[in-house]
Amino acid sequence: MTDWTQHHPTQKLTAPDNQMVNIDVEMVPLVTALWRLGCVTKVSCQDAGEAVREGGTRTPEADRPRVSAKLTGRAWLVVRHDDVPRLLDIWSGLGTPDDWMVRPVKKDRNPDEWRSIVFPRELISAAARAAHAAG
Repeated sequence: MTDWTQHHPTQKLTAPDNQMVNIDVEMVPLVTALWRLGCVTKVSCQDAGEAVREGGTRTPEADRPRVSAKLTGRAWLVVRHDDVPRLLDIWSGLGTPDDWMVRPVKKDRNPDEWRSIVFPRELISAAARAAHAAG
């Protein structure tokens, strides 16, 4: 999914494109459910704030305390932009609408193709179950 430094424990999986990828263990059920739905994932992280704090992302060191504080306790996915409406519909009963932050991906070769979804870490399992049930 990315060549960034892994901070969390991972499980090696074969992605739909047959590439071997390391997925954060808490994200494995969700990512595999998304793959079964035909979604394309680019990034996943079980706690983006922890990853930022530990230098596992491209966040400049000077910005890490601020960004980490904002994202601690929040899971992170990057998916194709056209998958987002369906996923938000699948997850509509989870948490509150404000729990699901969707933003364009700015630092990418094809930024219009991807969307970043950040949501509470405690919703990972429920999001996985909902995605699995939808497939």
